[in-house]
Amino acid sequence: AGARDAAMTRMLAAQGLVLARDEAAAANCALWLVDARENPVDALAYLNRAAVEPLPFRPVTLVLLSDAPGPALAEFVAAGADHYVQDPVTPADLAAVVTLCRRQIGRQWTVRTPPRPTPDGELNDPLTGVLDRAAAIALITARGLQAPDGLPLVLVQVDQLSRINDAVGTHAGDDILRQIGSRLDRFARQEFGPDSRVTRLSGTRFVLVPPPRMTAAAMEAELRAIHAILSAPLALDPSGRISVKAGIAMIRANDSIDDVLRVAGSRLARPAAALDGTHVRAALAGGEIIILFQPQFETATERMSGAEALLRWQHPDHGLLGAASLVTAAQAAKMETAVTDHVIDQVLLEMSGWTGAMAGLRVAVNVTATDLATRDFSARLVAKAAAKGIDPARLTIELTESAMMADPAAAIGQLAALRAAGFATAIDDFGTGYSSLALLQQLPLDYLKIDSGLSREIGGSERDRIVVRAVIDLALALGLDVVAEGVESEAQLANLTTQGCRYYQGFLRSPPVSADKLAALL
Repeated sequence: AGARDAAMTRMLAAQGLVLARDEAAAANCALWLVDARENPVDALAYLNRAAVEPLPFRPVTLVLLSDAPGPALAEFVAAGADHYVQDPVTPADLAAVVTLCRRQIGRQWTVRTPPRPTPDGELNDPLTGVLDRAAAIALITARGLQAPDGLPLVLVQVDQLSRINDAVGTHAGDDILRQIGSRLDRFARQEFGPDSRVTRLSGTRFVLVPPPRMTAAAMEAELRAIHAILSAPLALDPSGRISVKAGIAMIRANDSIDDVLRVAGSRLARPAAALDGTHVRAALAGGEIIILFQPQFETATERMSGAEALLRWQHPDHGLLGAASLVTAAQAAKMETAVTDHVIDQVLLEMSGWTGAMAGLRVAVNVTATDLATRDFSARLVAKAAAKGIDPARLTIELTESAMMADPAAAIGQLAALRAAGFATAIDDFGTGYSSLALLQQLPLDYLKIDSGLSREIGGSERDRIVVRAVIDLALALGLDVVAEGVESEAQLANLTTQGCRYYQGFLRSPPVSADKLAALL
């Protein structure tokens, strides 16, 4: 792109580089050199367009810049530039930066893994495991035809990844993309159900494809939650050097998917916090928070052994939303404890009216790091259960790995007090954080819940199965019962049962349901 002057052509030739004949040939090039010296605005637009083009692999991108006014270097980096060199460009400058590019090309092109088919026959991106671009376009086309009012997509852009690549190496950037793909996939399945899909559109761009029933307004309400889960610290980037932008793209029948995604990509933004406290207070006061129950079953007998209480937000404008959007607003407004108290009050009220077989059913409720940091949390929970006549043995208190690691001393103290009062305790979403094994030994726990991503991986490669077996063996060695989340197939269930998993929950048997439907299932 550019590089039309004779001096630059001679310098490139001296480095053993051959210019592609046209843009079609450029799609197969290892190195893209974008000359932004004369017209930096057009050069930046070219890079942004190229970011959503279907390429067989990601090229290394080198930008030539001048001192003339124009887009900032950060904008080129955000658009995918890996390296740059400033005018006037000398042969020595170009030789040095081309050497860097060659090294990067050598590292990131060493092994090319062919795409892996999913159980449905769709092709997965070999790096991240989510759907690849071809499968994404086919899926979006099909679902767009099923959605007469349009299909809302969430487009996610990861920025500043080149800083990680430069500082640590491209293997670190690849690992971060895998983590982001996994987080998006887990979020989509939890919030929208197993029919949702995550795809890797190109280098650092992902698309979340919901079921056809989703509305644009409902997806807009989820953007802050998506930004929040992707902004949490990542392995190899604990200080948060990368940033994430997200936006909605509306696909309608007969639209050009590439054109819609290209326009949406140019409008991506970082969702801003606005009126969080107002929304949370309205949800609490207006009865907008509802509780669903996802049943848990014994793997050996298929007997229902309990249920997990899950928050949903019945938004007055957007309809039924998952928990993430409300929880994100509550975190920003410092109202997490108020939401947890409300949920626990609703669960206890519901349980107090259960009779027959339901009267003995165990229910798990989720708590946050903020709850555990509240000094009187365990005492208040004990008092609440007593006031409703609920045997503490029927309640399991779940905390996530991240909540456990936020304040280990508080977690240990609160969980010990709850267990002493007769409650059971569990660590939730195990496999998504960075637990200290020494700390895991100290925590007073009864259950370890395997994250849905790990549950799915047991049906993957032998390496995946080894990881899951190791987690289950660790839990059993610590005397913990294992609960698998997100079980969606009989093959997953059979493998988990063989490895010693005692309980499971997931769409294979039931999605989250109302208390009435839970009684019918029981």
